[in-house]
Amino acid sequence: MQQPPVPLPSSASVCVQFFFPFINVSFQPKALLSLIYIICRAKITDLATEISRMQKEVDQFNQENATFLTYEKRYVRQYYLS
Repeated sequence: MQQPPVPLPSSASVCVQFFFPFINVSFQPKALLSLIYIICRAKITDLATEISRMQKEVDQFNQENATFLTYEKRYVRQYYLS
């Protein structure tokens, strides 16, 4: 007698379907589904790390831009408006 398929959390199911569209989620053994879920979680972690790094770069750019604008205003006032 065949056991019913192991239900996955919705995020894991979506991740499996996105990265492995050729795998029918409802008919795979639990071990394979666990492995796929672990791979997907690792990929999600990598993407979150990359997003965090990029956000830090954006924040640093904005801070440098604000500093540049401050110095530019001082320069204009000092040399052109006095």
